[in-house]
Amino acid sequence: MKHLLITATASAMLLAACGDDSSTNASGNTLTRTASLFVDEEHHLIVITPDPYYENKCVLEGEALTWKNVQQRIRADSMKYEFHGDTLLFYNIDDGDTSHYGEMWVGGTAGKIYGAWTYTHCEYYNTENDTRCYDSKYHKITYNISSGKVTGTQEIYFDQYLSDINNSDFTKSNFLLELYKALSGQHYSDVWVPDIFDVYGENDQDIEYYNKTIADNGVNIIASTKRQQTFTIGDKTFTVDIKKVDVSLDGYQENRDISIDVTDGVTTCNATYIKKALNAELCKTENAALLDEDDYDHETDNNGNEYIYVDRIRMYNEDEFDMCLKGIAVQSTENDVDESTTVLYKKTSAHERGYEARFEKLLRKWAKYSK
Repeated sequence: MKHLLITATASAMLLAACGDDSSTNASGNTLTRTASLFVDEEHHLIVITPDPYYENKCVLEGEALTWKNVQQRIRADSMKYEFHGDTLLFYNIDDGDTSHYGEMWVGGTAGKIYGAWTYTHCEYYNTENDTRCYDSKYHKITYNISSGKVTGTQEIYFDQYLSDINNSDFTKSNFLLELYKALSGQHYSDVWVPDIFDVYGENDQDIEYYNKTIADNGVNIIASTKRQQTFTIGDKTFTVDIKKVDVSLDGYQENRDISIDVTDGVTTCNATYIKKALNAELCKTENAALLDEDDYDHETDNNGNEYIYVDRIRMYNEDEFDMCLKGIAVQSTENDVDESTTVLYKKTSAHERGYEARFEKLLRKWAKYSK
């Protein structure tokens, strides 16, 4: 599955742990960061320590949101590293536990940690002896590791990202497949609007799962463009109209504005999803109602004081949309879907979603060094 998502590598904690300078180029955005570095070559361990820095954050105090400049607590980040031939692998260490996936870097000298290394967007899972690679066309990350210092550079090609979004066939997305399931009425389906960005590719597993979902739910496609599709399930005809998929970049966070209509010719169900990065203008108490627990981050400042901050707001009529879909769905008591392919797909997708989650977390962490 092709994931239309601006992301960056989890091990770019090296970049997040810095605070030097930033620049912008014509093709998108470029950030360059430096940090002090300790290398234990005997035990294949590196430790990155950032300089003291301040960050503007939207802080939650009781029920009030306040835009504040907070001095951040300095934490050293650690990673184990190893070489597989001319490939350098970084394993993140979190609370003393070393991750089971190693991020793969190339370009330097085999067996030598010092040098310039470029991220391949691949991960090696040492518990499974397996390598998985992900989309990489929208960003490039390079580390230059020298004695006592590491410099990280990330380039984001946002223009190319927007171009691909505008040319994507959203009717071949995970959103549509989950919509088929919901409208068939055969079983519960979680129709999550941001899944419109999960566009299926041309690999055999994607094609197999796509075709199987259509067949299992009795879908007959009558007409289809990249943003609109009419299909039948049983004796009902449905049309889905992807009215808006707008994306912009605020710092290093995505803003998203999505609107989708689904109709059976009588009733129209509209799904809206808006995600905005919080800035000084949006960090207002009246927006606190747009937050949920997933949006809260707990942090400690340099003086040891704990606080809660948020960096995005989301607006989504999920409950109303789901209820509306149930009202127009084909009512069926059959549930004879073969889950074997579904389980296989979900297992693979879980790795991809985990990868994306780590990347989004990094971007949110990185953003604090660019304000």
